[in-house]
Amino acid sequence: QNPDVVLIVGDFVDDDTTKEDMIRCCAALGEIKTTYGVYYVYGNHDKNNYAAKPNYSAEEMEDTITQAGIQILEDETTVINQEIALIGRADRGGRNAKRKDISSLVKELNPEQEWIVLDHQPSEYKKAENTGCDMILSGHTHAGQIWPVGLFASLFHFDELNYGEQKQGNLDAIVTSGIAGWGYPIRTEKHSEYVVVNLIS
Repeated sequence: QNPDVVLIVGDFVDDDTTKEDMIRCCAALGEIKTTYGVYYVYGNHDKNNYAAKPNYSAEEMEDTITQAGIQILEDETTVINQEIALIGRADRGGRNAKRKDISSLVKELNPEQEWIVLDHQPSEYKKAENTGCDMILSGHTHAGQIWPVGLFASLFHFDELNYGEQKQGNLDAIVTSGIAGWGYPIRTEKHSEYVVVNLIS
């Protein structure tokens, strides 16, 4: 696809991923050829939040990601080519999850730039819209993965959006079903995917 930038919205690895596979996965991400780099926000599984006996520590995961040349954004922002501001959120799940209010993350940004939020779990759309963000990208849901989970998720609003794209005021929201699943090596809802977003000025 010759991407200008690659954005990973969490859960690239899982609680039962071996340390060897985690290292190989991060290395593969680092090998992707881009113009402006690969950026990563954590999901609720990346740091082994639910593993009784983790195969690697959160610190080892962080070191492996950064050594692969990938930039982690955890309640941090970065600006690409003076045109696009990436606002990476700390995941709202996990143990002792604390994250900053999004308004504190954007106060130093140029409103003339395109503001893109990376947030693993589809949440806080209204806050993102009210602070002037243009787009929010998420994963987490796997589009339900196994029927009828997606149906229940949509009916009971476990997340603000289970899958796809929607417009909320001036905010474009996209939730991907992801390249794999969680827990079970099976998918009956939606498909495995990566999403290509074309920004047109």
